[in-house]
Amino acid sequence: MTQVISLVPSWTETLLWADVPVIGRTRYCIHPKGKIRAIPIIGGTKSVEWPLTSNCQYVIIDKEENTLHMAEASPYPTLITHVQSLPCLAKDLRKLATHLESPKLYELSQECHTLCNPSVKKPVEELPGVIEWVQRPRKKIKTLLYLIWRNPWMCVSQETFIGDMLSTLGYGHLLPSFSKKYPCIDLKTYNPETTLLLCASEPFPFHKKTKELAKLPFPSAVVSGECYSWFGVRAIQFLKSCL
Repeated sequence: MTQVISLVPSWTETLLWADVPVIGRTRYCIHPKGKIRAIPIIGGTKSVEWPLTSNCQYVIIDKEENTLHMAEASPYPTLITHVQSLPCLAKDLRKLATHLESPKLYELSQECHTLCNPSVKKPVEELPGVIEWVQRPRKKIKTLLYLIWRNPWMCVSQETFIGDMLSTLGYGHLLPSFSKKYPCIDLKTYNPETTLLLCASEPFPFHKKTKELAKLPFPSAVVSGECYSWFGVRAIQFLKSCL
């Protein structure tokens, strides 16, 4: 079978789920826990030390996760994906399925395709993927801010995979528009009575900062960053459990 080096945590998990042999990974490739430990770590998502000898047939890189230099420096044939939405995910799953000759990846791409239509609007109280409610809303929510960092506060725009996930789940109408994919924001410009903060468990560990979040005048919830940002099999299974 085709052996690959995966430099994308989401793809590593998905490839192993599909029984594709992964022979190299990043330190951030942590799923699935039962299989990942036996795979050598060759670096991170921004820099790697390429193995001098390897039976690698492809390196898997994503434009959102990795750098152009990594793609240019790869000593092996490279498959480059660019997952920005569920339609992008379905397309790139088909691409990987073809190159890696994987029926399971092709079937997953078909499943993903069926999930691409936005769901009906749902109340925020039914928001899936919540780890903990810090402060529940007391009034009707008009704006959702999905926060990924603090100092400065950073959130995601609609034009991201996370934004598309939220739209698919029925919350797209609450997401504000931004000119950047991951803008820095000033919370003081938002109404604390009608704005809900969704504080992701990664990349910033908001799940460890609930006491600080409780001091903010906003309703807020800590949500699973893995459910919303790990594209591939995890995102598809998450959506299937929600829709």
